[in-house]
Amino acid sequence: MISNLTELLQNKVGQTLTQYVTDKLQESPTAAGKAVTMALPALLGGLVKNHADGNKMTALFDLITGPRVDSSATQLPSQETGNQLLGAVLGDTSWLSKLIASKSGISGTSAVSLLATAFPMVLGALRSHIQTGNLSQAQFAEQLSSQQGFLGKLLDGDFLGSLGIGAGLGAAGAALSGAGSTAALPAPTGRPCTRRAAATVRSVTGNSAGPSGPSAKR
Repeated sequence: MISNLTELLQNKVGQTLTQYVTDKLQESPTAAGKAVTMALPALLGGLVKNHADGNKMTALFDLITGPRVDSSATQLPSQETGNQLLGAVLGDTSWLSKLIASKSGISGTSAVSLLATAFPMVLGALRSHIQTGNLSQAQFAEQLSSQQGFLGKLLDGDFLGSLGIGAGLGAAGAALSGAGSTAALPAPTGRPCTRRAAATVRSVTGNSAGPSGPSAKR
């Protein structure tokens, strides 16, 4: 079984996302590559925060293995779908888009679009991984827990601090922490998660759609 899930994500969707940022968002190949290599482990880091909470882990596993997530990745997901899933699972990710933009060189608008496009593809790749390995929820949660060591080597202190992974909150992470996620991972400010977030995730897995994020215009 693959141990490093970021490597799995990079192999599954990294090239497609880099091409999307380069061709559709008109960013340079170098900046696009940097942005994708930051976005994938950062999004995974957001999911890692679910493994320790049984209710959130159940909601996440049900979402990934349910009908809302497509593992075929035959076409890019819509921005609307991506924003719904991001909002339901990770809450406000404006801090993350700003951090990716500042460190990679792509625009803030492009970073927002990248996250909305990447997140459904990340969930789809994880769905395929779960199905291929016939993983139970407990096994998947255990594997998510084991990712913190890998993430500590792939992300710098600004990302790790804002995600609440590892020690130390970097300068950029500290400056942006007030806008951090309030749903599936703890807010960088240390405020406790709310029960409403878990209910929102469950709504995405059912018939009602989650809240749409604002559509960014370049």
